[in-house]
Parts: sequence; structure tokens; C-alpha cells
Amino acid sequence: MVQAPAPQLETVRQLEEQATEPVSTKVSIDIKTPLEWFFYWFTSMDISRVMHRYWLLPGVTGTKDQTGPMHLAGSSRVLLLSDGTTTNEEIISSNPPNEVIYQILGIENSFRYLVSKARGELRFREVKAGITNVELRYSYYGLNGVSTFVLKILIPIFWRGFMRSALNRTKRIAEEEALVKSQS
Repeated sequence: MVQAPAPQLETVRQLEEQATEPVSTKVSIDIKTPLEWFFYWFTSMDISRVMHRYWLLPGVTGTKDQTGPMHLAGSSRVLLLSDGTTTNEEIISSNPPNEVIYQILGIENSFRYLVSKARGELRFREVKAGITNVELRYSYYGLNGVSTFVLKILIPIFWRGFMRSALNRTKRIAEEEALVKSQS
């Protein structure tokens, strides 16, 4: 009588356990604007200005059905993506002007085969007068152990680059608009 090798069974168990653990990545950037100004500017701006397509990842082309300010818990909106799909964004908690936590649900594009939901955490802190550090952390929850394994490969490469690109655009636009506002 031949038994299945224990390492294979252990690998399956590990994959099953990994399905409940999110795959996370984060980026941060310093932006030359006052903390409070940046917080309210960022949470009220049209995110399609900064979240553009990146490699295989669709950009945001617009929003619809927004239920309230995106710095208040319970507010939500539908994100329109450049691949023709949509996804839902809902604010879970907020501590103005220091933090906004939100979740992404109802993913329609090809990520729906890998991800059950995503969680975004934005943290804002004043580094010194007139300079705000923005930290963006994303956590993806795989549908199962195999999808979580695939996410561990994809997220650090593609999503981290997408976030860095979006924050670089955010920095450029925010600093330009803060300068114009200060001159008027």
C-alpha cells in the first residue's frame, strides 16, 4: 500500500491557509503641500487624473453613483475602468486628515478570477511644515491558495508600479495646484 507523500498534502494545506492571508504592497511619497490641504484635495479630486493604465492594469476613466464625500466612512462610488469594466469602492473608516481606509468589491475584469476583494489604506502625515508624506498600502485577498500564490508574484511587480505611477502623478498635480492656489 502506497501513501501519498506528506509534503504534497502539506503544500495543499499551506495553499489553503494562504487564501485567507492578503497579499500586500505599499509605496510612499513626499508632496510639497500642507497636510490638511492635501488630504481634502486628494479625497475630493477626480482620480482618473492620476490612475492611468499601467501595463496590463486598467486605469480609472471616471466614477459614478458616488454616495458622499470620499473621506467619510460609508461613502461609496463605482469606478469606471479603461478596459470597460467597473468595480465598487467603499470607505470603511476615516480619520481626517490622517487616514482613509477603503475596500474594493465587485471586481469585474480578469482579476475577478484571482481576487475576492482588495483593501486600500491611505495614510497622511506632516513630515515638516508644508510637506506631506502619503503612504498607500493595498492588500489583495485571493479566492484560494493558488490565486494567492499567483498574487504574490503579480502584486509586487505590477500593482506596486501602478501605485507608484499614480502617486508620482498625484505629486506633480497637487504641487502645481497648491502653487497656483497660494499665488491667487
